[in-house]
Amino acid sequence: MSHYFYITPEEYQTAAKNGVSAILLTKRVRVCAWSIDRATTTPPQRGKWADWIALATKNGISVGTFRTRIFRGMEPSQAATDPVLSRGEIIESRVRVYPKFYADLAKENGIKPKTYAARVCRGWEPADAATRPTMTSREIGLQRKERRKKWETIRPQKPAPLSRSLYVNN
Repeated sequence: MSHYFYITPEEYQTAAKNGVSAILLTKRVRVCAWSIDRATTTPPQRGKWADWIALATKNGISVGTFRTRIFRGMEPSQAATDPVLSRGEIIESRVRVYPKFYADLAKENGIKPKTYAARVCRGWEPADAATRPTMTSREIGLQRKERRKKWETIRPQKPAPLSRSLYVNN
């Protein structure tokens, strides 16, 4: 009977001649319960994207990148042939919310790109965000101290706490 789970070395060799790997033969017989004859003679199926993946790897595109592109809606021909962009190229290709002139001006003035972007996001004018220097820790502390003094003059003072002697019955 050819449905036993023991696979002889000759059957492994026959399967190898037909393009079936030892792991695939074992899986077919022991997991999928195929007959040994069927498992050794049926050639393995190629994947849906096998030809495209071969083209992609030839073009220097990894399988993961190819599959991600397909998942995101790219056509297989485009996913397999478009070159992979570097991080710098990706950043340059993104749409800017602010003019490049101001970003360059900010860089010249020693303002980091993240600081400039955060300022514009908070509603600053691009010219102010690019030209106003960043504050040091000391300047921030002094500014907070001034605000605290101003606030203390505006808000009413808390009443002094009552002494315990008023609450205790003598």
